[in-house]
Amino acid sequence: MTKNHDYNFELILIAGVTQNGVIGKDNQLPWKKLKGDLTRFAELTTPHPVIMGRNTWESLPEDYQPLPDRLNMVLTRNEAYESPGAYLMPSLEEALESIEARDPFITGIKYDQVFIIGGARVYEEALPLADRLELTEVHREVEGDTFFPGWDRKLWNEENRVQVKTRKGKNTHDFVTYIRK
Repeated sequence: MTKNHDYNFELILIAGVTQNGVIGKDNQLPWKKLKGDLTRFAELTTPHPVIMGRNTWESLPEDYQPLPDRLNMVLTRNEAYESPGAYLMPSLEEALESIEARDPFITGIKYDQVFIIGGARVYEEALPLADRLELTEVHREVEGDTFFPGWDRKLWNEENRVQVKTRKGKNTHDFVTYIRK
């Protein structure tokens, strides 16, 4: 694995992406629940730092603000913005530097992996630095207004793929891990 950053943690982008690259519509996921997707998200991201944009933060149900057992960092340039339970950062770079410095240091958080959880602009900025992609590849095209950034698959090795099937045996989505070459 080639690291494209000097931080002492693995930087991971985690997202659900349709065949046409859609990740959102009207600040929501554009599909109904996908079997195992939220469970996988929680298992992978807990107890690690998660970084998200303000729109992603606002799209979380209030009961999940902040995401439990994780250090929640929200990127916003609005100095007047308030979000109880989250640490506000003006840029991705400052958020990553803060995590590298363990500031804030929270007992129970593991700082060996950092997850980027959205939205599109944060994914686009973090992709060149990412060590790993954890994607839920949704096997359909949907309408949306938010897209995962284009990425060169030649720069990544597919490490693992788990096909998820309905009770009737239809493969609706896959959980895929990509590691940077």
